Amino acid sequence: MNERYRNIFKTAFDEVGGEWIWYANAWSRGVVVSSTERELFLQFRPVAFREAIHGRPALHPRRPYWPTLGRILMAMISGRDPKD
Repeated sequence: MNERYRNIFKTAFDEVGGEWIWYANAWSRGVVVSSTERELFLQFRPVAFREAIHGRPALHPRRPYWPTLGRILMAMISGRDPKD
């Protein structure tokens, strides 16, 4: 897969206390995922990723909307995640 898309997909994750948190969109609550599951997502394997996290509750609070949207837009424009 193109590295540009991989970097855009990285914006769906935040690392909090050594755990990866996945957010389905800018408004959603976060789901804790392993680094292996994160890699499934970054390799654009959505079915395998969804099966791996099926039934897992979204326990983390939502991210701040405007900073998150800005991060996603910057990744789309520049082709890299601003947090990298």
